[in-house]
Amino acid sequence: MRLLNQNFMARILLHTCCGICAGHCVSLLQSQGHEVVLFYSNANIAPASEFERRLKAVDTLCAHFGVPVIVDTPNHREWLERVARGFEREPERGARCPRCFRYSLERAARTARERDFDFFTTTLSVSPHKPSKTIFEIGKSVDAERFLEVDFKKQDGFKKTNTISRSLDLYRQSYCGCEFSLRDALAQRRTATPKTAEMLSDRPEDIALAGSLLRAGGLVAIPTETVYGLAANAFDENAVRSIFSAKGRPFIDPLIVHVHSLEQAETLADTAHPAVEKLAKAFWPGPLTLVLPKKATVPDIVTAGEPTVAVRMPVHPVARKILRAAEVPLAAPSANPFGYVSPTTAQHVLQSLGERLDYIVDGGACDCGIESTIVLVGETVRILRLGIITREDLEKALGTEFSVEIGKGLLEKKAEEAEMQTAQIAPGMLKKHYSPRAKVELWENAIPNLEDATGKTALVFQKRPGSLPALSENATAFWLSEDGDQATVARSVFALLRRLDDAGFSDIRIERSPNDGIGAAVNDRLSRAAAR
Repeated sequence: MRLLNQNFMARILLHTCCGICAGHCVSLLQSQGHEVVLFYSNANIAPASEFERRLKAVDTLCAHFGVPVIVDTPNHREWLERVARGFEREPERGARCPRCFRYSLERAARTARERDFDFFTTTLSVSPHKPSKTIFEIGKSVDAERFLEVDFKKQDGFKKTNTISRSLDLYRQSYCGCEFSLRDALAQRRTATPKTAEMLSDRPEDIALAGSLLRAGGLVAIPTETVYGLAANAFDENAVRSIFSAKGRPFIDPLIVHVHSLEQAETLADTAHPAVEKLAKAFWPGPLTLVLPKKATVPDIVTAGEPTVAVRMPVHPVARKILRAAEVPLAAPSANPFGYVSPTTAQHVLQSLGERLDYIVDGGACDCGIESTIVLVGETVRILRLGIITREDLEKALGTEFSVEIGKGLLEKKAEEAEMQTAQIAPGMLKKHYSPRAKVELWENAIPNLEDATGKTALVFQKRPGSLPALSENATAFWLSEDGDQATVARSVFALLRRLDDAGFSDIRIERSPNDGIGAAVNDRLSRAAAR
């Protein structure tokens, strides 16, 4: 406090992280006759759009008080490495925060020396949530000669700075600054006042926000070309655990991990098998999941304790942007309550999980409409789950060097084991899955007689029928495509099952697809939806 008692004008570099905190601090120092220059240094801020919003507020404040500002170019990647690494799970005001104070004060001290300021200090002490004693100790350890101890929160400093910020209509942030504080603020807000998730778009600032939250251990629903996924940092065991909690998913059911490049896949799994190169070249990015030997970097919770990990490189442009923004692989099962029909639009996610999430990124309707093909790469290439990429597609890509098998026996074995709560080797292998609330029955060849249907019943055709059979007043006909094209059927089937559920149908009688190519994958989903 010595400066405030001195009678000469000093040149002071005032570190700040936002416009709100700086108002009273600038006013107080100016009232003492000192020359003030703001130092806006905020490498912890995420996403980048938040840095710009706070900078705009600082510029408004500087114009009001007639003070210049030095903007410290942020290097968030460096901040993550020097400050956050190993402290990601620390709560707000935990052990990570003093490290962050030091990072900012070191930069302020260096700038004060380089530009020949008499003193430097920080607006951090105006906040009642920041420990002034700790801040002062760090400041003196950084540069005891130039650091100025000013506890700006004294004499109602925090109240005064808020009054100034409101009078200037400055942007008011809702979290301290880093992605980890944003994660904790959202979790606290969701617990205190549950609300529906907010929709994000594919705008760069929204993609950056989603990436920051995911990197910090948050949950975000994201689009892929198959279905919408409930994404979390695959390297963060606590984040992955929250996927299981939000979905009500059993831990025996492993997760698919999404990557943006083969190099990133190599951080998760052994990709040395020669079939991997052929399959990745042919189908990545795309709706193919490879089950490979996992590396120690992958938490066991991701793989249900199995020694393999399921890896996929999505082709959806928004998913790829989010993966690059997050800078970590993302575990992302379908974004719906476990066992229910998978979501193919952002609205489906909102309906099913809207109160358990903070953000859903809307990337439009999914192109494929059913989940990816899953193959186990070993002595043979074994299909564990059918999808848009067919056996014929795989055989063409692999040539005669590798044989491709449909894992029917393995699928049945795993389904039986699931009844005994045994860990699965891949997702989507449980006997009952993808199920609407309505009862589902499959038919082929002979159209069911629904003249006497008593409950609200849907009769679903593969393609638009030439003529409709006689139906009771409780029955309604639907079709999945105009011409029976199976890619269209796959794209439509989950969306129709959800629509029928929402409309209150109690029975769904749905025609089987031709049991080859994509049709076999559709039948796989329908059979599990109909399982008792």
